[in-house]
Amino acid sequence: MGLKPIWDKSDRVTGIEVVPGKRLKRPRIDVLINPSGLYRDLFPNFILFLDKAVQKAAMQTDIENLISKHNIQIKERLIRGGMDTEKAALLSKIRIFAEKPGSYGTGVDEMASNSGVWETSDEIAEVFENREGHAFGQGEWGVPAKEIFKENLKEVNVALHSISSNIFGTMDNDDMFQYLGGISLAVKKESGQSPDTLITMQRIPNQVAVEDAARTFGREIRTRYLNPKWIEGMKNEDYAGAREMSNFVEYMWGWQVTVPKAIDKAKWEQTYEVYVKDKYGLELKEFFNKKNPWAYQSVAARMLEAIRKDYWQADDKTKKKLAVEYAVNVVEKGVACCDHTCNNPILNQMVVNILSLPGVMSPQMVEKFKIAIEQAMDKALSEQVQARKNLQKKLTEGFNKKSSSLDQHASETKANKQQPLSKKNADLKNVEGYRMEEVKTDTETTDVTSSGVQWFAPLFVILIIGLFVLGVKKIG
Repeated sequence: MGLKPIWDKSDRVTGIEVVPGKRLKRPRIDVLINPSGLYRDLFPNFILFLDKAVQKAAMQTDIENLISKHNIQIKERLIRGGMDTEKAALLSKIRIFAEKPGSYGTGVDEMASNSGVWETSDEIAEVFENREGHAFGQGEWGVPAKEIFKENLKEVNVALHSISSNIFGTMDNDDMFQYLGGISLAVKKESGQSPDTLITMQRIPNQVAVEDAARTFGREIRTRYLNPKWIEGMKNEDYAGAREMSNFVEYMWGWQVTVPKAIDKAKWEQTYEVYVKDKYGLELKEFFNKKNPWAYQSVAARMLEAIRKDYWQADDKTKKKLAVEYAVNVVEKGVACCDHTCNNPILNQMVVNILSLPGVMSPQMVEKFKIAIEQAMDKALSEQVQARKNLQKKLTEGFNKKSSSLDQHASETKANKQQPLSKKNADLKNVEGYRMEEVKTDTETTDVTSSGVQWFAPLFVILIIGLFVLGVKKIG
């Protein structure tokens, strides 16, 4: 945007300084800021600071200003959609969007994991927009603004996230992909083009490097998750270590769904070679069977799901191997019942189809696999498949329904805007709750003296014991 913060002697930001166009020598770039709900609640002052920065940058006229240019474009679109001019002018200037107050998370992590429910990634992007489409700035704080959010998404070319920790990477949890991946997926949905998805590496003080997300993923996978030393360390953690191995595959899947170009065929093949074929001879099969067989089941099922949804074009030999590993684990250890196993009948039907090919698995084992799945869900597999297809159809129809008109949205945001305190008080007739009263702490006015407290404490303990005994009798 052509701005820089002003710092005081304590390294605190106290203001904003405009970088002159002559020194900038490029247009002022427009931004879309998507903070997490946690950041919103911990640093509301910085949300307001960032809004102030956006507005200050938009006012500059010394060089091409893409911020003010987009303000005009968004305003015109909103007016054409039926919004009144004053409201459109206000909302067109907002660039900060997040979850509504009191809400946390984008929903992308849950949607990506529950892959047996959705058919296309646009459904995940829709959830992201619903969750994050609340505006912050220009006197607004979390008002519904999905349509304005979508207008901003149309103009995004680059999605960017920073990493400043040496402890956590991109695949240690689902936060990175649910935000950076979520906004990348939403941009693709609205603009028709996938943005460049970049990560700024800020792990070393005073050093910043920008790299493509695919490069970051590749380095993390090779140096950590496919590294025999890391795997041995996880084996030392028994059940929890096995879980972390399966978590890595799950988070890689989240990136696969949200930033498809960043997770290529090689990453799945390398993971398969290490964890399923045990490339390094780490006796992983024995480890999983002993410590956490369902983690292995989850890994095999997720790889099969990547194949089913055409993210990974694996060869027939790999498909058969994964199907056998998954089915045998289910038969011998029981169904893990995570989102992509027993709750994914279409995947399980695909596995049955693969296993039923000549020479892959005996008919008796195939039948045992089907029975295990059917007992877990208390329904025949064919009925599960049909029920899931019906559900997917309903969900797709719901996503395809036209959103409400912009003028209706404008009235909703106006109704949600905070009213003056006096007006609020005038509307309140009945108030329920506790009345706040002054409590005097002066010892001279305390009803119970220190000696009284000593007498009261044993009585209170006896009362608690009596209630506990009474409760035990009732339970018995």
